[in-house]
This record gives sequence, structure tokens and C-alpha cells, in this order.
Amino acid sequence: MPKTLFTVGWVLLLLLATALTLLSINSIYIPLVSGPDGVTSSVTVNDIGAKMSPEVATALRGRRVTAATWALAYGLMLWGVLLVPYKRGERWAWWAILLSIMVSQLLSLARIPMLDTQQGAGASAILIGLTLVGLLLGVGHMFGKRDS
Repeated sequence: MPKTLFTVGWVLLLLLATALTLLSINSIYIPLVSGPDGVTSSVTVNDIGAKMSPEVATALRGRRVTAATWALAYGLMLWGVLLVPYKRGERWAWWAILLSIMVSQLLSLARIPMLDTQQGAGASAILIGLTLVGLLLGVGHMFGKRDS
């Protein structure tokens, strides 16, 4: 039974890595192909002041591309960890996934008290929740008794 739960959790984590990778690619694509007044969230670049300063629009799109490329790198690295060491049952991989998701997404959730905004916090909460479910399904396999 632990092996079956592990497999279900592993597939869930692979789906999460896939979504993270594909959404990151989409997030890179939007600012690169949008015009000077392209929409990058519910607030347009023009709403922020790009009409008066085209450099603001360029800077905002550049920041989004930078953030999205880091997310893409994380998604690809998660794929690599899941496909080899995690699948083999290497415990360090379980801890690496837990710590990397929890620390990064808890910092992301700090936007609520620190910046007084909830925009984007839902994605962080979903990442935390799905990661915890996926990892907890594999606990028995990763940390249970091992055959010698």
C-alpha cells in the first residue's frame, strides 16, 4: 500500500511540476509578445504609468520575464528531482522538495501582511497544499522500513 500511495503522490507532484513549467512559459510569453500597453495582470501597464514613461512598461515586462524564467528553472529542476532521486526513494529529495516549496511559497504569502495585497497569494497556497499532499502520500515509502 505505501508503494501505491507513493506512486499517486509522485504523479501528483509530476503534474504540479508540469503545471509550473507550462505556466512559467506562458508567463514569459505574455510580456514578450504584448505591445507597450499589454496586460500583465488585472492592472494594465498603462494604468501604472506607462503612458507617461515607456521605460516603466519595459521595466515591468522585464521584471515579469525575470520572475517567470526563475519559475521555469524551478519547474524543470523539480522534474529532474522527481524523475530520478525522488522516484528511487532518496530521502534527501523528499526534504529538498518540501523545503524549497515551503520556504519560497511562505515567503510569497508574506505579501499579505507585508504588502497588504492578496493578489497572487492563491497560487502560493495551492502550491503548498498540493505539494504537502503529494509528499505526505509518499511518506510511508520514503521513510518506512527498507528491505536490506
